Amino acid sequence: MIADRYIYAKLIATAGVTSLVSTRIYPVMVPQGADYPAISYSAVYTPADNSKNEDATHDNCAFTLRLWHAEYDGASSLDVAVRAALDYVDGAGAGVTAGGVTINACEWVSSTDGLEEGNSAPGGAPYFFREALYNIREQR
Repeated sequence: MIADRYIYAKLIATAGVTSLVSTRIYPVMVPQGADYPAISYSAVYTPADNSKNEDATHDNCAFTLRLWHAEYDGASSLDVAVRAALDYVDGAGAGVTAGGVTINACEWVSSTDGLEEGNSAPGGAPYFFREALYNIREQR
């Protein structure tokens, strides 16, 4: 249950992402006082195998990334860059490894727009975010 390491490693190694956020990629929330644009991420893990007789060999992970930017178009551009890095990884057989974690699949599910009123951009405007959902199948 360490797919977050895979996500972080893939994003930090993707020039299209780091050109927009540098290394501002954080688990769960963006720290107070951090610069924007930024990415925060969280995960929900469930066993991929339904067998109750033995340990599961894979975990499913529903992964949520919040892509923060002071401008709507910036959040949209960040979503495009993240999707290019993560969408439709098919590691059938041996899997795909990043950050020391091997996965068999990573697929984009959806993206939703949002606005954070209590979190102000320079000039007092609210930050926009794009919440992107991915499903990951991680080897154990």
